[in-house]
Amino acid sequence: MRIINSKRLFLVGLIAVFLVAGLLPWLSGCGSGSDKRLIVAATSDLENSGILDAWMKDFKGQSGAQVELITDSDQNVLVMAMHGECDVLITHLPDPEQDLQKSNYIQGRQEIMHDDYVILGPPGDPGGVKDSPGAADAFKKIGNDKTQFVFRSDGSGTSYKETDLWGISGIEDFGDWMIQTESGMADTLRLASEKGAYTFSDRSTFERLSGELNLEIVFEDSEALANPYSVMEVSQLPFPDTNLQGGEKLAAYLASTKAQRHFKLGVWEPPSQTDE
Repeated sequence: MRIINSKRLFLVGLIAVFLVAGLLPWLSGCGSGSDKRLIVAATSDLENSGILDAWMKDFKGQSGAQVELITDSDQNVLVMAMHGECDVLITHLPDPEQDLQKSNYIQGRQEIMHDDYVILGPPGDPGGVKDSPGAADAFKKIGNDKTQFVFRSDGSGTSYKETDLWGISGIEDFGDWMIQTESGMADTLRLASEKGAYTFSDRSTFERLSGELNLEIVFEDSEALANPYSVMEVSQLPFPDTNLQGGEKLAAYLASTKAQRHFKLGVWEPPSQTDE
């Protein structure tokens, strides 16, 4: 078994979309500028935390906007943006986000919050991961020892970061010890807990579910494993019908202290500089 390199697959798809999109710069997208609806596409990693619903309720009450919220994997959300199928997006996939901005598919990208990723394992750390000097070293030890590990391959921002770390670790021999799943974060954590396996998670989801899991943090590094979430609008350059005004208003709300009051639903923190 080999880990599916989701980042590589996404970038290949990105190139294909660019080639097609090069023929379509004057065509309208599927945005909602004409009827003033605001289509928000967001990472499903935030779906069960309650923060997306809290944000949308606040924003609709403040602006009176008609908002349609769609949640999916980060990879699929960015593909929606490339097809003009949304007006604004919330994801945690920094490198592809920057690629889309450089190619003028999105604009106004700004970080709105962050937490960090952690490596989790059974109580007592039977795999001896805690003393690892870095996250990739921890993965290397898990791989060398063939310790059970539950790996997400669902196209989420978490799975992209995880894939990068496995690549850095140098491990290439993935056997039965690697349990691959396309489930979301919550189900991945429950599976790892049930199997007595190690896994990789955003801190907010783990903290929310920790009471029902037989897992503990065995490696953490808030700087090296930073997990930033950003908001950005789909550009009107390729998709003139995009509801850019509505997207900019939502982005301004998400960067405000009012939106930050909902960070208590996880362990998120604001970026170092935020605008009211």
